[in-house]
Amino acid sequence: MGHSPQTYYHYWTLKSIVLFSWRWHEYRQKGLQYLMLELCYFGNFLGMLHVYMFPQNLIMRKLTFSVCSGPLMWSIMAMRNSLVFHDVDKVTTLMMHASPALAGWSLRWFPDDHYRMNENFAVATWGELVGLPILFYCCWVVLYYFICFVFLNDRIKRQGGVTMFDIMVPKDKAKIQKSVILRVLTSFPDPWQPVVYLIIHGTMASVSFLPTYVFWNHFVLHTCALLFCLSLSIWNGGTFYFKVFAKRYYQDISQSAKKDS
Repeated sequence: MGHSPQTYYHYWTLKSIVLFSWRWHEYRQKGLQYLMLELCYFGNFLGMLHVYMFPQNLIMRKLTFSVCSGPLMWSIMAMRNSLVFHDVDKVTTLMMHASPALAGWSLRWFPDDHYRMNENFAVATWGELVGLPILFYCCWVVLYYFICFVFLNDRIKRQGGVTMFDIMVPKDKAKIQKSVILRVLTSFPDPWQPVVYLIIHGTMASVSFLPTYVFWNHFVLHTCALLFCLSLSIWNGGTFYFKVFAKRYYQDISQSAKKDS
């Protein structure tokens, strides 16, 4: 990012091919492959489709920027992504959110000749950076609902598959009682819970699109927001390592104490 930010998107592509292939292989064995229908994967695919197939398309450029610098970037904080080097799954999850955000930043402020355009490149409206992405989200969420909860619903249940809805809305009543959102969501009849879940998801995603207009026009604010999210992932990773090593240290001390006694 420091030496050649204009070529970062190639590195993002390479990481995505390697890590998403690994994840598909691992998730399919565990019945988790339906998690890869989430918006974050679509956002990564949309970004690569744009930079390699339609780099001069202004609409896709602004749509991609908003998706990468909006819900994908803020997911680092919302999902507590962690920089844990020895855990490929955590690295993949962080890459899925952080790399598109980094690519959006680098292509906005340091575009290469393949990507650079005329003066229209720097001009964007609220409709292009907020309205259009929300419309894109609505298209995705309708498609997602019909795939996961209508067309493939029986198949997913029959195979013991898992969707993000199953993870985010647990059946454990004790966990539900700890969250106001979960209590409200589970108060609806079962057939309506996926709809309510997606409405909540959509509300949060729509809010995350709002700052993208500011990010598009202000380099410093965009950079600070990106650094903030990346720093959180480092902090979360450090906290994870501290807990793991502290737990192991405690276990070693306990075992030593038992041997001495």
